[in-house]
Amino acid sequence: MDGPSNHHPPPYNGTALDATSAYSMEILSVVTALYLLSITDSTATIFSDCQSVIDEITNLQKSTTELRATTADSILLTTALHHLQNKRQQLRWIKGYQEWTQSDEAIWTREMWGNQLADRTASNYLYTPQYQYNSNSATIRSISNIPPIDIANLTSTLSPCNHWYFGKTDNTHPDQ
Repeated sequence: MDGPSNHHPPPYNGTALDATSAYSMEILSVVTALYLLSITDSTATIFSDCQSVIDEITNLQKSTTELRATTADSILLTTALHHLQNKRQQLRWIKGYQEWTQSDEAIWTREMWGNQLADRTASNYLYTPQYQYNSNSATIRSISNIPPIDIANLTSTLSPCNHWYFGKTDNTHPDQ
């Protein structure tokens, strides 16, 4: 079905940004988490199941050379590096798809549950106030849904002023 339904929010995903890969969206999710931590002046560890994103950002933090502007996702990567300058946040990889190796969700760790719920959110699956991993599951998670945020509006707030702009090459707004 095209367009929003009465049961869940419209999918505000990378299509509005002409994202070319899941990798870009993984970086965007890390940058969004870093931004939220910076505006709330919080310290936390951000977990991602995308090891290549964690490795890339970690290697860039240690690098003595500048990131080339022509590097794929350079805008998102430099934004992540900007937010990580205060050294209050950490990035850590977590194995994804824990349900493949650990079918009993009753013994999943907090991080495993976080990864499961993040994946469900990314696929626009979490639109009810409760989440049950499967119909046989004894564990039911209460979900506090927040209103969806248009990704084009979100990306314009992730970085300091004049740091970057996400738009289309014809200078139109991504939603046009």
